[in-house]
Amino acid sequence: MFLRKENNELAIICRSPFQVLCAIEYLRSNIIEDYTFYLLSFSNDDKSEEISANVLGLYNIDYIVCRYPKLKDYFPLLKSELCNKYNYILCGNFFDAGTINAIKQKSYYVTFDSVTNTLRSLFSGFLFIKKRCLLNNFFTFFEYEDLRANIKKNDFSHVLINRNKINEKDGIYIIGTNSRSLNHFLDEKNSVELHLTRLISYLKNKYPNQFIYYCPHRMDLNNKELNSLMKENGISIMSTSFPVELNFLINDITPFMVVGFYSMAMNTLYRLYPQAYFFNIKLAFCDKKMKRQYQQIEENMELNGIKSLYLQ
Repeated sequence: MFLRKENNELAIICRSPFQVLCAIEYLRSNIIEDYTFYLLSFSNDDKSEEISANVLGLYNIDYIVCRYPKLKDYFPLLKSELCNKYNYILCGNFFDAGTINAIKQKSYYVTFDSVTNTLRSLFSGFLFIKKRCLLNNFFTFFEYEDLRANIKKNDFSHVLINRNKINEKDGIYIIGTNSRSLNHFLDEKNSVELHLTRLISYLKNKYPNQFIYYCPHRMDLNNKELNSLMKENGISIMSTSFPVELNFLINDITPFMVVGFYSMAMNTLYRLYPQAYFFNIKLAFCDKKMKRQYQQIEENMELNGIKSLYLQ
């Protein structure tokens, strides 16, 4: 059950750590102090909830968790505990905003989501077809071209204030991937471990004066082989309980270069750090279906400005 502060008209609902950080930026940039912050969760064992709570703790923000393991509880919950109690609702998730808007169209909504332009435009168009009220208030660092929308740019300038800086301002950051999962679709001569070995050698030869950091995927935090590989090559491992984008922002890291293996985090980082160099490392898939799937990801990344590099 949600709780509500007396005479408080503003509610914030988020689902992910990234949405939480966007919400904090919105609150700070608009100097908003009176609100109630909610974390929505589908289960009692939600890692995203734990990380989101850690982010809120960094900024000393109180929050309330609401879990609904069954989807049938979702719509009654939003209607009775949010729409009927608050006139202003900030939604981190675009779907939540659409649902609330359909329930109660006279309220003011702001969404700050990491949904792609295509999906957002399609959903916005769907709402128009259904004659719903337009979800036209966005606070985002993504490029969103829609003359019908009221868009405020998120530059994350306020969440960085008074944060302690770590590491060097310059440096090369390797964004890890789930090696165990991907290796199922690669032959032994082209495993993730071998690709990383080639990448490290390439970076050391081409950029000898740059520090190199490795940001492991959460599934590889205890990967002994990869950890040994980094240690042998003098690579600093940046283990964190936060998603890599949040780790960069919270610690005010300004990378010289970011390289990774088809990681969606690179799209976000590219928009946050347009002055840095970005490369996606191509993998040699032996599975045709996966090859087609990752080729589409590669093409999308190149459209966003991230070049691909194949190392032999």
